[in-house]
Amino acid sequence: MPADAADTSAVTTDTNAVTAAAAGVMNAKDYEEIIESAKGSSTDAKQLAAQLIPRFFKDFRDLSNEAVAAHLDLCEEEDLEVRAEAIKGLPLFFKDTPECVSMIVDILAELIMAERMEEDGIQKALRSVLRQDVKESLVAFFKLFESINESSDENIRDKVLSFIRDKSLRDVSMTEVKMFKDLLKRLGFFVDQADLDTHLNALDVDQIDKLISSLYSAISVFMVDPFRELLKWTSKSSQGRVFHYMTLGARDLGKHILEVLFHFYVEQDDIIRAFRIALFSNNMQHVQHCFESSHDDMQKAQLCFILARHGVGVTAELNKIVKGRLMRDIINNSRLSDGFLNLANRFKIVEAKLPEDVYKSHLLDDRAFTGATDDSSRQNLAATFVNAFVNACFGQDKMTGTRGRSSGKRVFKGKEHEKISATASLGLIYLWNVGTGLAQIEKYYHSNDTHVLAGALLGTGIVTCGIHYNNDPALARLRDYVDKEDPAIRIAAIVGLGIAYSNTRNKEVGRLLTDILTDTNAPLDVLAFTSLSLGLVFLGSSDKEVAQTISDALTGQNQEQFDRLIALGLGLVYLGQGSAYDVKKSSHKHCDIILLACAYAGSGNTSQVQNLLECVKLQEGGSLLQGAAVLGIAMVAMAEEVGLKWTIHSLESLLLDGEQNIRAAVALALGLLCISDSKATVLHTVKSLAKDTNSEVAMAAIISLGLIGAGTNSVSIAEFLRSLSSHYNEDDCALFCVRIAQALVHLGNGLLTLNPSHSNRFLLSPRALAGLVITLHCCVDMEYFIFGKYHYVLYYLVLAMQPRMLLTLDENLNHLSVPVRIGQVVDDYVRWFNSTTTTPIILAGDERAELVDTRCKPLSRVLEGFVILSNPD
Repeated sequence: MPADAADTSAVTTDTNAVTAAAAGVMNAKDYEEIIESAKGSSTDAKQLAAQLIPRFFKDFRDLSNEAVAAHLDLCEEEDLEVRAEAIKGLPLFFKDTPECVSMIVDILAELIMAERMEEDGIQKALRSVLRQDVKESLVAFFKLFESINESSDENIRDKVLSFIRDKSLRDVSMTEVKMFKDLLKRLGFFVDQADLDTHLNALDVDQIDKLISSLYSAISVFMVDPFRELLKWTSKSSQGRVFHYMTLGARDLGKHILEVLFHFYVEQDDIIRAFRIALFSNNMQHVQHCFESSHDDMQKAQLCFILARHGVGVTAELNKIVKGRLMRDIINNSRLSDGFLNLANRFKIVEAKLPEDVYKSHLLDDRAFTGATDDSSRQNLAATFVNAFVNACFGQDKMTGTRGRSSGKRVFKGKEHEKISATASLGLIYLWNVGTGLAQIEKYYHSNDTHVLAGALLGTGIVTCGIHYNNDPALARLRDYVDKEDPAIRIAAIVGLGIAYSNTRNKEVGRLLTDILTDTNAPLDVLAFTSLSLGLVFLGSSDKEVAQTISDALTGQNQEQFDRLIALGLGLVYLGQGSAYDVKKSSHKHCDIILLACAYAGSGNTSQVQNLLECVKLQEGGSLLQGAAVLGIAMVAMAEEVGLKWTIHSLESLLLDGEQNIRAAVALALGLLCISDSKATVLHTVKSLAKDTNSEVAMAAIISLGLIGAGTNSVSIAEFLRSLSSHYNEDDCALFCVRIAQALVHLGNGLLTLNPSHSNRFLLSPRALAGLVITLHCCVDMEYFIFGKYHYVLYYLVLAMQPRMLLTLDENLNHLSVPVRIGQVVDDYVRWFNSTTTTPIILAGDERAELVDTRCKPLSRVLEGFVILSNPD
């Protein structure tokens, strides 16, 4: 019998066997004969085998190697019809055996490179595989690409990916496009670049190109060593500059690029820069790696100073990383008070000020005194805050006492809840000086006045803010008061714990606060402030148990003011974590808005800014939701310099046709965007709002002016506020806001800042941001909080207070005065002034410093805060 006849006869026999297999009587011998028929010379036999091998592959897994090898030979067959049939059958392998995807991808890649005529068949097979499991299919392709390292085969990657892009992704259904978009979303790639959250218009060429470009760019994520790959394209002389510019644009880069930056700086032995990248990525493993990679104790000390400025509390995890008493003392901020007082002495700012020294009422005409008087209850309260903010950290004042001897007259002068703020102000005056401060506050623990006692408890939390000791003085004093029946005492102790242990993830404090939240008999205001404190303690931790505990407190009760605070406490747990938050959507729409704003705070994510803008413009959900959305826009955009102007423009556009509650929230949002920046371009807008006919808008703008000028001693803002005190001399509430704003402008006699950004605006302190956000959310409803009995929420600003200084230290960590030159940032360039001065110096937000003497080698390239000089001689 001729060979062709034998082959045809064999296939006919096997076909009968296959037909029998459909009835359940197929056996392995029959399948082996089908495989053998693929090796014959008959075209018909091979074409039939190409159909049968993949169709019954799942039933004979023991013969998988032989079946795949035979089918691969058929895919490379010279005959076009056989080849086309074999290619068409490839997806069938994957349909029932997903583990075969890598094999199929390899075959398709080889066929693409072979440049055969059956492109249409390859395209259909590829689309069929992608349709079955888009994620696994693309991952398999990317794994194939990462295995291609030889220079001779580099064109394979581009050619295969171009085929996928041009042939398979140009002609797809809407369902298939959705699969690709879902893949990129799940993997977290290029959400902004591809506009993945927007509705896809198939006729929009630009939108389609963005999606395709994103898929093309995603390959870099799957490279085995992207760091090495990137270095291939840069010369040794230009590597530092390239990576420096990449660092400046870190917010626009993915996590994989941040990994590249981190490892580059580690290999270059630039541990300080690598450390800032690790903090930016919120990657504690990289933080630990930096400490382990550094073999210089002084370099480790500089890392600790950066950690302390960033507001990272001493967690159990950090205790394992940072070893040695000296390092822990630095992280515990035990040197902060001495450093601040050294700065004050350098500029001879040592005398305490009275509120009148700030008001300067003698410069106004007599009309300023015809309305609200300084003897009114609210103006006495305002004077308490002014005294505390202006004399913060100095350890002395002229109202409650001088140089450590408190007369107590001012404390007992207020009415009921006003005494809470008056007593707590001692904590701000002695801020960071824990020993002296606690001694001054502790005498009020024995008061029979519950409001004075409550103020002492709150003052204890304030004075220990950011300062940590092994004996936990704040916890030891406050823990016995968190379950008292008196709500004023209870709330003060809870707020004090939140401020004292912010961002520490202290489990003992967490248990105390969790027990309160699970108490079904606890009043709603107690639950609200407990949620805030718990959120502060576990700030940015993404702790699911804590989040669930706070989320449960939202159900069953309905009071907007406190629901907002509970939602904010939940948001603080996910502060800056991006898409990592996974809390189920609640029935409270404003909770979802606050949670989203907190999660993406400081990210500059334009998609989320657009989403929040839509929430405002739709005008659905009432004033509560809209106010939260407006503040959320500022929170997301505040650290992103490039998009800042666009965000300000978008917010200002809301002033034209927005409701009064939106306009008030916009005023506060502008203050957050330009905090402690007296040269801000929004000053004209905010000043005009400060005289708005709507009192709610005007008071929000006045507070915003205080935030913009916070700690700057700005003459222009101070003069404008002084004129406002005359303008609102008959409005007790507006005048109160003016006094608070005046106090903020002169915060710490001009030596403190509220700006959460540091390291040349590269890093954003989560603790500082949390304090600002809580205060602003309370200012959205001033009538209830600021002008009600919860005015002490203004003390949450202590979380953001930091000296705006450069203080240089020698290798023994003693203060060392060296000459420096100061410059101002103008359009991303520094314009250096000709004059020089010596450290310590005061630095504004837009100012930079450099050492004049090149023999002094700073351990940190960023000259701000505490900087150690390695060779001061």
